[in-house]
Amino acid sequence: MASEGSNVNGTNGNALTAAERLMQQHDAHETHNPTIEDVPDEDIIAHPPPSGIPNSGQDGTAAQNGLSAKAAGKQPAKDTPAKSSNKLDTASEELFPALGAPKAPAANAAASMWSKKPTSTTTNGAPNGTAYGHSASTTTSRASTPASGILTPASTAPSARRQTPQMSLPGRYTESINLHQSVLKKRDELKRPVGEILRDINKKSKATVEMRQGPNGVQIFEGTGPVDAVRTALKEVAGQLCTTQNLKVPVPVSVRGKIVGKQGTTIQAISKASGARIQISKQDAAEILEDDDLSATVDVVIEGDPFAVQIAKQDILKIAPQSSADRSPATFTPQSNLPIQLSGDRQAIANARAEIDSLVAQLQRELTIDQTQIERGRHQFIVGNMGISQDEFMAETGCSIVLPPDGDESEDIYVVGPPERIEAGINKVMDLAHAAAAKDAQAHARAITRYLQQRQAIQQLERQHNARIVPDSAGQWQIYARDGKDALKARSDIMNLVSGHPPSRFAPLDVDPFYHNHLRQAAAQHIREQHGVRMVVPGESEDGPILLVFEDRVPSPDYELPRRAPAAQDVKTYQQALEQAQQHILDLISGQQQIVSQELEAPIKFHDKIKRHIARHQESQAEDHIPVQVLYGAEQPGAPAARRTPAPSMNLRGPQDSVDALFESLLAFIEQEKQDETERGFTLDFLSQKKHLQDLVKRLEDESTHRLIIAPAYHRDLIGQGGSQVNRLQERYGVRVQFPRTNKVTDDATSEAGDAPAAKRNNQPPNEVVIKGPSRGADACRDEILSLLQYLKDNSHTATVSVAPNQLPSLIGSGGREMDALRLESGAQIDVPSAKDIADGQRAEIKLKGSKQAVETAKKLIEEKAKVFDNSVTRSIDVDRRHHRVIIGPQGSTLIGLLEKAGGPTDTRGRSRAVRFPKTAEEGNSIRIEGQTAMVDKLCASILSMVAEQESQTTDVVEVKPDKHRLLIGRGGEAKRQLEQQFSVNISIPRETETGPQRSQVRVTGQPDNVGKCKAHITEITKEQEGETVQIPRKFHHAIADNGQFFRRLRNDHKVTVDHSGQRPPPRNAAPAPSRSKGGAVPLITDEPGANSNSHSWESHNLHTSEEAGDIPWVLLGPSPEAVAAARAKLDKALDEVSSRDTVGYLILPDPRLYRHVIGPGGSEINRIRTQTGTKIQVPRDQKSGEAIEISGNKSGVEEARDIILEIVQNNA
Repeated sequence: MASEGSNVNGTNGNALTAAERLMQQHDAHETHNPTIEDVPDEDIIAHPPPSGIPNSGQDGTAAQNGLSAKAAGKQPAKDTPAKSSNKLDTASEELFPALGAPKAPAANAAASMWSKKPTSTTTNGAPNGTAYGHSASTTTSRASTPASGILTPASTAPSARRQTPQMSLPGRYTESINLHQSVLKKRDELKRPVGEILRDINKKSKATVEMRQGPNGVQIFEGTGPVDAVRTALKEVAGQLCTTQNLKVPVPVSVRGKIVGKQGTTIQAISKASGARIQISKQDAAEILEDDDLSATVDVVIEGDPFAVQIAKQDILKIAPQSSADRSPATFTPQSNLPIQLSGDRQAIANARAEIDSLVAQLQRELTIDQTQIERGRHQFIVGNMGISQDEFMAETGCSIVLPPDGDESEDIYVVGPPERIEAGINKVMDLAHAAAAKDAQAHARAITRYLQQRQAIQQLERQHNARIVPDSAGQWQIYARDGKDALKARSDIMNLVSGHPPSRFAPLDVDPFYHNHLRQAAAQHIREQHGVRMVVPGESEDGPILLVFEDRVPSPDYELPRRAPAAQDVKTYQQALEQAQQHILDLISGQQQIVSQELEAPIKFHDKIKRHIARHQESQAEDHIPVQVLYGAEQPGAPAARRTPAPSMNLRGPQDSVDALFESLLAFIEQEKQDETERGFTLDFLSQKKHLQDLVKRLEDESTHRLIIAPAYHRDLIGQGGSQVNRLQERYGVRVQFPRTNKVTDDATSEAGDAPAAKRNNQPPNEVVIKGPSRGADACRDEILSLLQYLKDNSHTATVSVAPNQLPSLIGSGGREMDALRLESGAQIDVPSAKDIADGQRAEIKLKGSKQAVETAKKLIEEKAKVFDNSVTRSIDVDRRHHRVIIGPQGSTLIGLLEKAGGPTDTRGRSRAVRFPKTAEEGNSIRIEGQTAMVDKLCASILSMVAEQESQTTDVVEVKPDKHRLLIGRGGEAKRQLEQQFSVNISIPRETETGPQRSQVRVTGQPDNVGKCKAHITEITKEQEGETVQIPRKFHHAIADNGQFFRRLRNDHKVTVDHSGQRPPPRNAAPAPSRSKGGAVPLITDEPGANSNSHSWESHNLHTSEEAGDIPWVLLGPSPEAVAAARAKLDKALDEVSSRDTVGYLILPDPRLYRHVIGPGGSEINRIRTQTGTKIQVPRDQKSGEAIEISGNKSGVEEARDIILEIVQNNA
């Protein structure tokens, strides 16, 4: 790794490392200027540029100098670095990580990081990564798509111009694949044209795939629709249009087993998911044990269309890095294009070469490589114009850093250096990457947040998407919604707003806060109308500059927030308007005097008068005068809101002259007010004292006292916990409530009940409550206390219920659910004693309290449960585990039936408590049954009887051909269920996936007698039926079938089915239809009767125009020869009728009311015409204008029927 501008400093002391000594030797031989490439090029190993694409920037410079891309990248800082734009990109997912999900890591490069062997990158002669897709672009994708660009979501992949990333809406997902002509099949290799292939795919899929021409001979196939349907359709497009590709992917031998998986499950899953064929070379166990080369690789051969090949390759490469170490000794490979040339004396050359080899070996021992991943957008802050140079990084950390090239989307960063310095290098990389972590972007995000909040756009987004949007101080927005789709839509809309407001639309302007209010009132409207710039002024409690935002010169109410990135030519317009607005604001505040602040002491009682005085003073000033800002004690800036109490101080802030003038005016005003107050003071004090005495006399005259006789048992409830109840009454009615001080009332409660001295309460009877206060309040308080007392009396009924201590858990239930349900059902208060309060051998006493009805209901429910529990028994029976499934039945149906017959519980919770089976992990076969003695006995007997029946069952096999299985299954399994119920057996029919002799073996399980009867019945219904084959012309097939009606008549009348020996029926021809529609001429109300009697429409068509040639077999299968013969007779008759019926005619009458004459009374006329002409006549039921009468039969009969109908119409016109 020692080139002229890059060396590794392994230590910080005086001792030089091998790399530093090697550097000194290079500096000593400037005439020769030899270089050494002692480390393999990590850029080429980890991030190979796409082949066939020329490198730019320093790669081109390296090529001109005859150096490799690695050597050129390690030249000293004097080399011209690649230009990087400092323009802030608000559409970047890296700069605004809070507004979107993190970018998915790019796929690993094609070159192997674990092997010295070269990587195969050719697919059928086309360079891998350039034959299709976007591998040479800087496209980023946040969708889960192959990294090679075969499938790139068009809705989320920005172009090279860094357009705003868009989010696909639900149901409108868009993805595209780019296929080069080199990977597409030639036209003569395709079975059908490309257009027909796409049309068939669109018909079968819910997605729509369209093709368009791209640059450089690339065909772009874009699919739109649901995500799964789009990807399936694009995958089918690639499979049908692309040539077969072969790709070799080398992987370490150590991970071969993980790629194959247990019994090949992993590699089969990858092959099935991708649709590619995957082969991996075998390796014997002896070779694995003897192979000591840890970098040995094995080739995985992938064959299929490019889409499938890339997906399979990506899945394999995801498995391989999981088994490779993140940190490994750096590998050194010779560079053929960078040799070290030595010239001079033979012995000196030999010595120099030996020393170089020694230094290289030492570097190989000392250097280590480590890998980390950092977002692609932060790479610019590590090394380059916005970071530090390679030399500075080397000097500070003793390590070298390798970044991915510009054409690679990888996020991997490699740090190479001594093992003890690797951690310091990684920490330095992290510090650099996050030191400038979108600092300007955060400021821009805060500016956008301020602007949108001021425009109330956030509230509009919340209403539009039914979501809650919470922006924080850092500019990050959190989106909350009940529906995930609404959150996605809101996020997409926010991203569009951000893209439509780049930093070029914003301009901050620092102005003294004194001018904020003046600018808001005097300049904001003018700037918006003249320059199209909106001024966002901070509030009184906010800090920060004034924010200028360019909107447009259209009126503000008609302005709509942009949701697209502006064009390049619009940026100059923004900047010009913002500069004009800034200059206008600066002109307004220029020429003002220095802003000063001055404190003034003013009594709080004068503040209202001072405010009126200041208002009069400001009104006397000129119109263009900026008022002085006045803040009172509670409004001082910086004072916490919780501590803002009135203070006798004022703060004046403004221009020097204005502040001085107002200050002098206020001093004189305050002095005058003090003198006026002194003169009025004696009179005011006298009047206030007089009023106080009058109010006191009036209150004493109105005071009344009530004495209530209340039993001491209710005092505690009336007082409330800690006196809360009585205190509430005293505060509400302004009275004093005194309860007697007795032993039943605690000191704390009585102390809260009133403030009367304890000596006066000693004479108060224990059942007396005294209420003193204004008559109105005392009366209301007395009424409320009496109402509360009556409520307590009505709801103070108590009772106790005795239950067994071990019944308490079942009464309480899991989490108290049973007890809560009991309280809710009865409405009573139920107190359950704790286990420590119950003595050994005694029953638990449950206390009930509430209304009389509630207490009785709760007592009755608990006593019923206690009685059932006391009479309950628990019994265990041993049943072999193989019978447990039969006892339970499908979805527990068998066990539920047994419990119902035994009289067990009907609810789910009761059934689970009554019968408990051992869990799968537990040992034993015991089934625990709990309940009433009679129920337990019946259930045990039923279970044992079922077990005995199961043990006596036998299983027999019936040979049934697979094509006869449908007779045993029936529609939806109905025939199988009927057989099982009829014979009380279990029938097992082989699946279609089974092969061999088992495919035809139907197993019947049950009692021996039932099994024999069932076998005989199955043999009877599956025996070979009588059959006969009739050849029917293909052109008559659909006419005879009559939309399946003929088949149903044969099956219902004769039990005969029809088969076609595997032949597909001919396609159905389009039925002829009359050309006249409802838009034809119809008679008017004003027409004379019979005026249009002859304006009928007639068309006839030949029914036998089908071009189908040949016959199709109709195989008639029935239970007996007689049934088959009867079906054959019906078929022959139908064939004769269809053969003779070669014409169909459509007769449209001018007036729909004439159709009834054609039918006649009870259908007499139409039946006569049918019999006379031998035709089939259909009269439309709706009889609307334009509907035709359909006549079918031979040509002469059809025309005769037409003439008869017209004659009938003419006679009745």
